[in-house]
Amino acid sequence: MIENEAGAIVIRADAGQPRLLLVTAKDNSNHWLFPKGHIEPGETAPDAARREVMEEAGIEAVVTRRLGTTRYDLNGRTIAVEYFLLEFVAEHKADEGRKKEWLSLDDAEHRLSFETTRDILRQAKPLIVR
Repeated sequence: MIENEAGAIVIRADAGQPRLLLVTAKDNSNHWLFPKGHIEPGETAPDAARREVMEEAGIEAVVTRRLGTTRYDLNGRTIAVEYFLLEFVAEHKADEGRKKEWLSLDDAEHRLSFETTRDILRQAKPLIVR
């Protein structure tokens, strides 16, 4: 059985340069990733991506486009994450107390802990650097 989740690559302009939001994983603060999580019943994947960004990082953002889907196996489960590109709107207090950082494209690619997230970032690069 596949568990569906939604994830977000959030972009903020910083002195004209794109910065990407990374957060630490809930279960391991040494792992850096894009905000992501389960899709609530009755919720669309883009809405779930926006909600996860707010819960995990306190960032309000708008979805600009769908990016693609990654899959990985964890503890005998297959998880499919549908990723979206979001643009920063405002910062609020985060619910979950995770660490977050805004990084350049190259720094984000190096900081990401998992190959699946590096792959989705590489796919999104042409849309980020425009």
